[in-house]
Amino acid sequence: GDAEGSAKVLRSLLSNVIRDPFETKFRKVNLENKVIASKVGSFPPCVAILKSVGFAVDEDGVALVLGKGKRGVNIAPLLVARDCIDKWIDQNRYKIAAAARKRKDEVERARLSAEAEAAAADADEEEEEE
Repeated sequence: GDAEGSAKVLRSLLSNVIRDPFETKFRKVNLENKVIASKVGSFPPCVAILKSVGFAVDEDGVALVLGKGKRGVNIAPLLVARDCIDKWIDQNRYKIAAAARKRKDEVERARLSAEAEAAAADADEEEEEE
């Protein structure tokens, strides 16, 4: 779903910094980028997660920057956040799969019930004909 799409984008933003904490381009998130705007920027909880690990709004107001002016950044909070996102994605997928199984079971039960009713109606008709 949409929430999972946002979670995946957040996850890759965090992973880029974790993989290369000295690369400044990974530590700047352009909120005007189309994908970032639609998956992250338009959802306050996503922006809050980035801010919680140290990203701050740049002077221009169109980007979030981590460790501005620093050579590298502490990746520990990013690792924790990424872990939480992974857990959420797993739980979310489990819930979606469980809901899909439940719907499938309900459809199957309804089909069996309809077949049973049809069979009972046929049996009633046969009795009437005798």
